[in-house]
Amino acid sequence: MRNPRRGVCSLAFLGIATLLLGPLTARAGEGGERVDLAAVDALSEAGLRGDRVSLLGLHLGMTWDEAKAAVAAHPDMSYQADSNPGRFYVNDTSITDGDPALFYCQWPDSRTDMGRMVIYPRATRFVPEGTRKLLAAPSLAEMPADVKAWLGEPTRSVVTLDIPAIGLKLTTHVFEERSIEVIDYVSSGEPGHVSLAIMVPELLTPAK
Repeated sequence: MRNPRRGVCSLAFLGIATLLLGPLTARAGEGGERVDLAAVDALSEAGLRGDRVSLLGLHLGMTWDEAKAAVAAHPDMSYQADSNPGRFYVNDTSITDGDPALFYCQWPDSRTDMGRMVIYPRATRFVPEGTRKLLAAPSLAEMPADVKAWLGEPTRSVVTLDIPAIGLKLTTHVFEERSIEVIDYVSSGEPGHVSLAIMVPELLTPAK
């Protein structure tokens, strides 16, 4: 059964725009070329940006139908509709107990291009060691030194969801130069974890 709190957390991830991206490549490059995170260790790419990456065939700039087709073509992934319009989950077909979500793909405000994709810790099995470190820590503060050095200092940190009654809190750490957000998830009775959000740069979470 899906964790009902994830639907609450979903509301923190709205407000994304559109950015068309360049052709897919396994390595980083100029002109908006994408890095395949399943093939390339993120920490080996000094200039890597979230708006120039692809993972398991999914990337920003895709239409809804293109993204659904990419999910259908991969044996380890399945599509799950979300109750909120313009968004769907991508689940790990190997998980039969617990929350199977790998990604949360978003087309807010009736956009035609995917503007944001949240990558959950379950995706670690598909990526190289360095990239895995970005998703395996309990929080940004507890990430290994080499990951912190690669990320740099966050541009800002914003509490994007706080529900004391159930002990649920999300803190979003914005890295503008990388077009990446690291989201700390804290919930009573559960171990903390981080999720990684890649998105178009002009609509990173603003300061409050």
